[in-house]
Amino acid sequence: LMMRWPLLLLAGLACVLADLPENFEYATNSFVSDFVTSPVYPSQDPLPHVVHSTIIKHLPDQDLTVHLVRLTNPLLHFHVYPSLTGCPGRNRTSDNAQARGCFIAGNAGFFDTHTGACLGHVVSEGHLVQLDAQMHPSLALSRTTQRWAVGYMNEVDIVPQGQNLVYDEVVNGIGWLVREGQPYLNTSQSAEKISQAFVNLFAPRMAAGHDINGQFLMLEVDGLESANLGAKLTVMTELALEYGLYNAINLDGGGSTTVYMEGAVRNRCCDKCAAGHEAEHCPAGWDGACQRAVTTILCIR
Repeated sequence: LMMRWPLLLLAGLACVLADLPENFEYATNSFVSDFVTSPVYPSQDPLPHVVHSTIIKHLPDQDLTVHLVRLTNPLLHFHVYPSLTGCPGRNRTSDNAQARGCFIAGNAGFFDTHTGACLGHVVSEGHLVQLDAQMHPSLALSRTTQRWAVGYMNEVDIVPQGQNLVYDEVVNGIGWLVREGQPYLNTSQSAEKISQAFVNLFAPRMAAGHDINGQFLMLEVDGLESANLGAKLTVMTELALEYGLYNAINLDGGGSTTVYMEGAVRNRCCDKCAAGHEAEHCPAGWDGACQRAVTTILCIR
């Protein structure tokens, strides 16, 4: 599927000076960086080239509904956006996507469900939203160097001291699923101290990354935690490898999981509607399910 409307121009491909908060201090408890970089597919076509597939994956214990989105030319068309009020802040994925002019969008990073605070680094269109070094993997894109970066990135990897912002788009997940074409969940589980319960949970899941050619891929699996439906992280790793992800991280899942495309939510959302918001029920969702308001989204436009 190819989009057919004019390109919304970006702020160019030049390095962008980091807009650090006044009196900002780099974290002193940072970890040792460990990330890999790969070329982004170099096309600068002004129209994004997108393929969306809905797949029924037959497993011994259940059939999974999988949404796979491939953006073949991400250099100009892959974006990370915070909520419309920044971080902290929350919007439904569809509301944020419509406001940003996204053709396809998905929920992105984890967040504090009590305060709406974003967790991890967030960079959007070359503007620093926040630096938050955590031992969890980032997905980053640089339009200047035309490279992806995936893995454990410190603050100085995003903004070297006294230098320019390196990446134009950055978001964090929890769990590095695939590293250079090989399963990496076991290693990342140990490094990030991810609980076995989180790994083994049957739940809706969201993952994102790129293939060996530098094309962007977003992978979503429908589910319902209360009914033990969805994917364990081990299954998400297997699916990511099966569908060609060369580097992939696990993003926020559960009730946050949302796939928006062409004005509608396409996945089976599962977050319980708040009292008084029953009319916002997702047409394709589980009974009584609405979209959850989230802090960041991935956007194709």
